[in-house]
Amino acid sequence: MKAEVLRVPEELDKDTCELVAGEIVEALGKIVTKGDRFVINDTLWYKNNGKKATPTAVNSAKYITRGVAKQIKSLGWTTEMTLAEQTIDGYKEFEVHKAGYTLSKDSTLSLVRESWEGDSYPPNLMANLYELHYKRSVFQPSRESQRNIDLFRKANEAGRLRVGLEFETGNIASSFRALSKLDTLFRENFLDVGVFVTSLDKSSTATRIWPASNRNGSFEELLARSFRGNVLLPLIEVAFSPDEIRSDARYLAKDGSTYEPNPTGEMRTFQGKKYAVFNDSDGLEILKPL
Repeated sequence: MKAEVLRVPEELDKDTCELVAGEIVEALGKIVTKGDRFVINDTLWYKNNGKKATPTAVNSAKYITRGVAKQIKSLGWTTEMTLAEQTIDGYKEFEVHKAGYTLSKDSTLSLVRESWEGDSYPPNLMANLYELHYKRSVFQPSRESQRNIDLFRKANEAGRLRVGLEFETGNIASSFRALSKLDTLFRENFLDVGVFVTSLDKSSTATRIWPASNRNGSFEELLARSFRGNVLLPLIEVAFSPDEIRSDARYLAKDGSTYEPNPTGEMRTFQGKKYAVFNDSDGLEILKPL
């Protein structure tokens, strides 16, 4: 599987950021269907929906999500971690490579006054400084804040970084729920950084693995909805996509295997169009246009 790091927090030191993101990229790279590649068959299949045949998913998202859980667990992550009654896909603590910088209450207020200019929105600025440098000591000052570096105090030790992961293959609403969980845990001081993973876009990933009617989300959709403005936590964004699309590839089963639909020898006709009947990996009827 291809994995691309789209964005990292500027306040997280480079070495620590590369370590965290590198583990996620490594885990995604081990999600394969054939050999060392994640090859997807995007042939469109249908199901019997009463009076008509409608597109149906034959590639299971569980193939991917279970594979990711297995791989991150092998790297020391805790899967299905519950914090403050919120369950996230993964959790791990990392040693920070560089000591962070803190702000006192007075310094935080001074920095807000110094930085309040133009269209800068004080409540967001205040929340960012409060969360990253008043409550925590693992982050570096942003480029904007470095011009007032004298207001910061360097931490005595590097400390540990608490990282939460959400891997999303559902629709856009599911992505926003996952991001909300990570952001809530950050604001309640259970996490320092979030990692969010979803498909790269519609055209090369989401609609090539699942039918367009399934409305699986992607970073393309999230960016179109300005999702970054809805979260405060520092976020590492990682996108996945197939290595290859082939019409002769096997399909993804829920149990982590690949399969070929089983022909039944039956036929169905909907609105004058004929379909051959097959069974998927769960034994459910699926239809192939003739």
